[in-house]
Amino acid sequence: MYCRDKKTTETTIHTRQITEAEKTKMRHAHWMLLPAILIPALIIWVITLSDEMPNAAKYAAYTIGIGAFIVIAAKQYKLEQDLKNGEAEVIRGILQDKYKFGGNSSKGASGIGPSHTSKSRSQATYILVFDSKKYWVQSKIYKQATKGANSEMVWLPSSQYVISIQTI
Repeated sequence: MYCRDKKTTETTIHTRQITEAEKTKMRHAHWMLLPAILIPALIIWVITLSDEMPNAAKYAAYTIGIGAFIVIAAKQYKLEQDLKNGEAEVIRGILQDKYKFGGNSSKGASGIGPSHTSKSRSQATYILVFDSKKYWVQSKIYKQATKGANSEMVWLPSSQYVISIQTI
């Protein structure tokens, strides 16, 4: 009977304590979102000062600004929960695939040559796949990952933040 060595292809997940250096790194990364909180607040403040703005536009700005604040605050809360818990998941296995969706693209406005093009910018989404499970990651982590390589990724499950990835 043919027996295959599963050790090289099997993905394993175990937990370990988060180091103080990792905690500091994660807090710095998330507090860089502070401008993302301040910009919606500034927009709401400017719109509030304007008497000429239609009420529908004011309500839309309030909704968008408050929504952005709630999303960012929720991400920060989840990160703090992970840090309080003090444990990270270490995922070891073959990086099956990596995807990038979105990002910068050029589209022809009229389709009549390069002088009639406009650039459309959007935020890219980066995904790494271990054992058919998808992990959304930052651009820096995506660039460090090598498809098909035996890798180790340190992941915070609640905040879905990847601390690091390396080839082993």
